Amino acid sequence: TAFGAVYAQPVAVADAGGRWDGLLRAYCSGSRTTPVWGVAESAFHKAAHGKRLTEAETVVWAREKSRKAILEALAQGRTYARRRGDDYALALDAFSVSAEAGGGPESVAISGETLKAPGPFTVHLRISASDGVQRSVPVQVIRAGSVIREETVTLPAELAVADAPPGDQIKTYYRLLIGGGGYRIVSNPVFVELVPAGGQSEPPLAIGQGQ
Repeated sequence: TAFGAVYAQPVAVADAGGRWDGLLRAYCSGSRTTPVWGVAESAFHKAAHGKRLTEAETVVWAREKSRKAILEALAQGRTYARRRGDDYALALDAFSVSAEAGGGPESVAISGETLKAPGPFTVHLRISASDGVQRSVPVQVIRAGSVIREETVTLPAELAVADAPPGDQIKTYYRLLIGGGGYRIVSNPVFVELVPAGGQSEPPLAIGQGQ
């Protein structure tokens, strides 16, 4: 299940604490069986009135450049949505959540995956602009609908945000909102599930290739 998190006009449902967060929290609590992913949406009929086919894009983190791998990534939420201009686009070059405990490859997850670990967790992200120009952009790191970190960074930029979810959030998630206006990124969530020490998560997909 997916919805248009990015469109030619602003989409408020993806804002922190909005309707999308309510659906993601319902999945974490068990009242929904599947999460809802955010994708880019475009009602493009023809090149008129300033409309562009490339204005809204879904960027895919696939295991390889094949139809099967791309469809798999879309189904599993290994994507992010962005609104861009003709001159440049914001790029989410990396987004993952890691756990301090463990230290092995199983202690990292990316969008659409679930990290099972005792916590605490660290959210890692790397952002750039497609034209390489330095720009200031706002970044929000969101956990379960609440903004846990908000700041303006100069691109290219890397952030590492440490966080310990409250004890009552056995399963929760992290997601990102970056930029604004005509240049915006909406990430899909990385889920985390608190487990006793020694619990393991699924092996992660290394990103940075096959976009």
